[in-house]
Amino acid sequence: MIIKILTFNVGLLDYKFFDMILFSNPCYTSYRIHHIPISLLSIDSDIIVIQECYDEDHFKFIYEKIKHVFPYFARKDKKRNIFQLHNGLAVFSKFPIKNINLLPYTTTDFIEQCFGNKSLLTVELEIENKKIVLFNIHLTAGCFDSQSINSSNVRLIQINEILAMVKYYQEKNYIVLLAGDFNSGPQHSNECYNYLITKDFIDSYLFSQKKYENQPKYTWSSENIVPNYHKNDNGRIDHLFFHKKDNIDVLETLILFDKPFINVINGKNQLYTCALSDHNGLLTILKI
Repeated sequence: MIIKILTFNVGLLDYKFFDMILFSNPCYTSYRIHHIPISLLSIDSDIIVIQECYDEDHFKFIYEKIKHVFPYFARKDKKRNIFQLHNGLAVFSKFPIKNINLLPYTTTDFIEQCFGNKSLLTVELEIENKKIVLFNIHLTAGCFDSQSINSSNVRLIQINEILAMVKYYQEKNYIVLLAGDFNSGPQHSNECYNYLITKDFIDSYLFSQKKYENQPKYTWSSENIVPNYHKNDNGRIDHLFFHKKDNIDVLETLILFDKPFINVINGKNQLYTCALSDHNGLLTILKI
């Protein structure tokens, strides 16, 4: 059985007071949102895993445009206070979804605790008589310093909460797939990335049978949205992991959506182009 999974942090953070946008990160959401559905549909995938889709209007806009291909979706929320955003997680699928669960992390950094809602979204599927659970993951970014010791420690706590859920599903004979924005990778805050490797999880990108030399080597870059901002500040922090006991083959990986093509006007009334998000998409083709 072959499954094609696309994970993509769409970067649609608009913090609003009533209808007034107080803060956007990354910027130009009103330009980029209109290009996201058609870009998702341009990729031959079976399941789409997205992060940072906070606004319900943004979610509905994307779903309405792609539901003829991806009729099933998973989205859930457990806000702790009225100031918090939605957790931003969603999954779109060609396959029926049997069950979804949301686990808010017990620990996150101070800003995300006040205004964010960091959580784990699990999506249960049964495809060709195989039980699969997909974890949609967005670990803490660390608002002031993503590579600080404190941010890494918070991510390690969140990883251990994820691993507790992994154990629960493995005991029920599920194939477990971890996908999303880990804010950690081989070049960027690698403690959390390496910790998962020690737990017998496999980074699908490294084991792909087919790669493309001309594709980017990273999945996040500040220059995707604002050219010449923190040059060379990038990393491969979006991943799809699977456990080695499941004997999955990785047929192909593709890093997508890195090219700037959206015309935007900045605060100085200058016209330039930006990419879909500050993250690139990661498409993984698995043989399960």
